[in-house]
Amino acid sequence: MEDFAACFPSYCADAPEQAAELRARVGQIMAAYMLEHAQRFLDIHDAGPAIDTLHAAASAAREHDRSDPPPKDGWRPEIEPRTVVRARVMPLLKQERERRMKLLQEVRYFLAFIQNCV
Repeated sequence: MEDFAACFPSYCADAPEQAAELRARVGQIMAAYMLEHAQRFLDIHDAGPAIDTLHAAASAAREHDRSDPPPKDGWRPEIEPRTVVRARVMPLLKQERERRMKLLQEVRYFLAFIQNCV
């Protein structure tokens, strides 16, 4: 009713009972129209296969969730996305830092060797 009142504030303020009845009647008319024409719309847009595909994907996702819990660093509603990204990226960045530090040590060792030779 709040959305209806936001669209027609003066009418809802002047006649709240009639506004509620009008809203309910419009909802019934819209529902009847959709039910009457739904099959035609589905046929025009060839929605049947797409709906079947969506249902299959949703069912597979539900089954996957039941059989395989999400990873510890997977997204959950109570966790901010940045936290999840950090949980995945930081270990990779640390590994890369270690690899590059070893490479830097090798280069320094090689440079020291060359300087001693010269």
